[in-house]
Amino acid sequence: MLRLSCARSAQVDLDGDRALNGVDVPVYSYGKLVGTRTAYNDRLLMFMLRNRAPDRFTEGRAKGLNAVGQMELKRLKKQWREEYERERAQGGEARVFASIDAKLQTLHQRHLDSMSPPRPRGLGRLQGHRGRGQGRRLPLVGGPGASEV
Repeated sequence: MLRLSCARSAQVDLDGDRALNGVDVPVYSYGKLVGTRTAYNDRLLMFMLRNRAPDRFTEGRAKGLNAVGQMELKRLKKQWREEYERERAQGGEARVFASIDAKLQTLHQRHLDSMSPPRPRGLGRLQGHRGRGQGRRLPLVGGPGASEV
């Protein structure tokens, strides 16, 4: 038991050193060793910090559940299921769907009211061409009465 504890302690120290000081990684160019670079393991550091001081480094996220935590989760799930079944029996789901439908209908009607009245198809293009080419005629090309240019 003492050996296991010492080995675990040595491993934690080694991991901490690796996370903080990095490890040298060889750099090769064209198959030849040209040097080394230091690679830091940020994930290892964050893992160690989260486990050493979870209250400071977990940011409110769920921590690993022990037996008490698992029992608490099971109790809460049972409570939530009962609340869900009670609301469903009272027609809560139908009321929610009806409320959503009414809101969508209101939004759709608002959208329709904000639109301009419909115009005949192509009227915009016709009005855009009015006034162009007044007083001048374009020569016909390739048809009867066409002049050679």
